[in-house]
Amino acid sequence: MKKIFIKSFIFLYLQVCFIYNTSAQPGNLDKSFGTDGKTVTENTFKLFSLAIQRNGNIIAGGQGTSIIGTPNTSLFAVRYTPDGILDNSFGENGILKYAPEDYILTEGQYAIVQPDDKIIVAGNGYKDYYYSNAVFDWIGNYNLILRRYMPDGTPDSSFGENSVVITDFGERDFVKEVALQTDGKIIVAGGRSFDYGGTDSFLICRYLPNGMLDESFGDKGKVFDDFGECSSLVIQRDGKILVGGTTSGRSFIFFRYNSDGTRDITFDHDGKLFTDLTKYGEYLRDIAVQDDGKILAAGLSNYRFEPKEYFGDMVVLRYNDDGSFDSTFGINGRKDIKFDTSSDARSVSIQKNGKIVLAGLVTNDYISYSDFALARLNTDGSLDTTFGVEGKQKLDIDVSDGFNASLILNDGKILAGGYTYSAVPYPGAFVLTRYFGDPIQQSLITKIKRWIRNHILNFQDANANNTAYYVIEKSNNSSNGFKEVATINPSTVNRQPTTEYSYALPSTSTESLYRIKAVSNDGGVAYSDVIADESTFQPINSSTLQLSPNPVKDVLHVQGLSASPQGVLWTNKTTLIISNIQGNVIKRVSMQADSYDFDVSTLKPGTYYLKADTDKTSNTYRFIKE
Repeated sequence: MKKIFIKSFIFLYLQVCFIYNTSAQPGNLDKSFGTDGKTVTENTFKLFSLAIQRNGNIIAGGQGTSIIGTPNTSLFAVRYTPDGILDNSFGENGILKYAPEDYILTEGQYAIVQPDDKIIVAGNGYKDYYYSNAVFDWIGNYNLILRRYMPDGTPDSSFGENSVVITDFGERDFVKEVALQTDGKIIVAGGRSFDYGGTDSFLICRYLPNGMLDESFGDKGKVFDDFGECSSLVIQRDGKILVGGTTSGRSFIFFRYNSDGTRDITFDHDGKLFTDLTKYGEYLRDIAVQDDGKILAAGLSNYRFEPKEYFGDMVVLRYNDDGSFDSTFGINGRKDIKFDTSSDARSVSIQKNGKIVLAGLVTNDYISYSDFALARLNTDGSLDTTFGVEGKQKLDIDVSDGFNASLILNDGKILAGGYTYSAVPYPGAFVLTRYFGDPIQQSLITKIKRWIRNHILNFQDANANNTAYYVIEKSNNSSNGFKEVATINPSTVNRQPTTEYSYALPSTSTESLYRIKAVSNDGGVAYSDVIADESTFQPINSSTLQLSPNPVKDVLHVQGLSASPQGVLWTNKTTLIISNIQGNVIKRVSMQADSYDFDVSTLKPGTYYLKADTDKTSNTYRFIKE
């Protein structure tokens, strides 16, 4: 009986393992996300971009509700939790909508997340046009619109004019993609059209972090180049700007610029590259750059419009950094992916292991009827047969479905987003999905040395070179329930295991527990041991410590440092620490003196705190920097 029970248990265990491993096969929907692996958001239209905030929340950008014959209503940004649930605490029921009051037509295209979690939404606005007899008649200019939000979705008044930047270059200009430089400057790529439906040139412009045009770039902040329709933008690791799109003759076209907006002549000799693949036509949809600098370009090849007939394939090209074809990829640098019906690659993403994920659509019988489609390639361009069904996967939600964006999450799963609608001309909906990819062996950060002295949390990281950022977390008298109180970025000058980081803890007599979360470059997370702030305050007589002037412009004079409440001089050192309202330590000095002058001329205007610590007392004072 016992043997039978053991055999039955082993059989059941193996069945469970088999079912789990099968369901988690790369290319299968992750059923723990949204509802059975997908989330459909009504009262939206088309999703064009995806971005991730530091806490894992997902930002989707795109166009508002639209019906053929009426204008798109607004720029859209929608926020979801990491598990694909609409975040109703964000905007209006999870959705941010914006259109200038005097604009009749507003089309959203793209949303990005800055390193500080602020959100930029970009699109186009049109003031003057009218709709008559099923034909759009256009009057006036089509302007670029950017709006920036705080991480919680409230408008960022420090950007442009009350969070909005509208740029009128004098023609019908539009946005296709947005990217951030490492210095916080914003690159917008799009195009210029002189008649409805036709595109005449690429447009690349650059804004300063505050939203003003950067006049050091190109011609007073902008570059117009040749002809074609821009579709994708990448800022390379060396700071060069690569844009790609399609010519009016349906060929791939690329431009690469130096950081000042001039053409990069190391790229195909003149900074411009054409690729004409077939006698039919191609559309370049998206580009990506590998860690080794090689360039991937994905889109549609063999395009020909023949109703109810085959009209194209997904295609990927790989170029070397100089613009030449990479002959080690596919067949002479090219790979076509054929489904049972025609297909189109709208997005390309690169996994940590170098495998290439394509997201787009396959058409069924006619161009208006389509399904979501994914494909995955090995690094040499061959189909990865461990993914989906022989390297490909499809998903049918409604009549017309299609992916427009994808990205690889820190755990290796694939996030893909797009749209679905039942039939033209009815409004569509944002669709968000998550698929299993290749699990990432996360390299956790360990051996974080930390200590608290005089209400200053100090720490060092033994694996500093692999750290993306640190998070200070706090809990009040509990071993759980930790909440984020601050984020600290690694030093850009000295990143050694002995590099010391500091954070000024709040002045309180209540014992609190702290820990440090370290997030590695590949998404791994590790925590330090919990440490308690057990210090108690014995406040010194504030009348004996004076800060002047307050508010201060250049030099803050601190007087009465060595006086105790009883008027007895201490021979021990006094430590002065200036921190900002986020708790980040800015200046620190120790001395044995009655007074000290702090040079605060380089501080930004705002509120700051000065903490004065001795071996017996500690107190914090507030001052204002003009």
